[in-house]
Amino acid sequence: MLRVVIIIMVCFGATLAFGAYTGMRTSNAAVSGVMDDRPLLGRKLFFDASLSEPTGQACASCHLPTAGFADPDAEIPVSRGVNPLHVGKRNAPTIAYAAFSPPFHFDPNEKLYIGGFFHDGRTHTLEEQAKGPFLNPQEMANPDAADIVAFLRTLSDGYRMRVADGR
Repeated sequence: MLRVVIIIMVCFGATLAFGAYTGMRTSNAAVSGVMDDRPLLGRKLFFDASLSEPTGQACASCHLPTAGFADPDAEIPVSRGVNPLHVGKRNAPTIAYAAFSPPFHFDPNEKLYIGGFFHDGRTHTLEEQAKGPFLNPQEMANPDAADIVAFLRTLSDGYRMRVADGR
């Protein structure tokens, strides 16, 4: 169970990278003035290409800030993963506004499904969506969450501290 909590924390931290990159406050703790280092951890995770298997693919590889947090590769209409022989079925969308998307739900006033991530509603929140690329064989290709946690424990003090205390 602790490993599941830790991987969720890692993925959530990565989703905060946009705020850390732009200086935008994205957490209640930051708004309240309480020091919160999650955006800095998120930024570190977002740009860390060692979190894929094999090494070489970071979140920023397909969501590059200088390309509007979208895929900078214009050569093909879909995004490339860590393995150059495997490509996804779609192009990575911009994540510039992802923090503002509400959970997937039906709005009775609009009579529409709104929010979430993906047109089919398979991911309701940003936290859920952020977990997918780490384990997707066409993206970062890690075998399982336990391997990611074990790898994070071997890295710098910042990662080790977060993994050790479950934050």
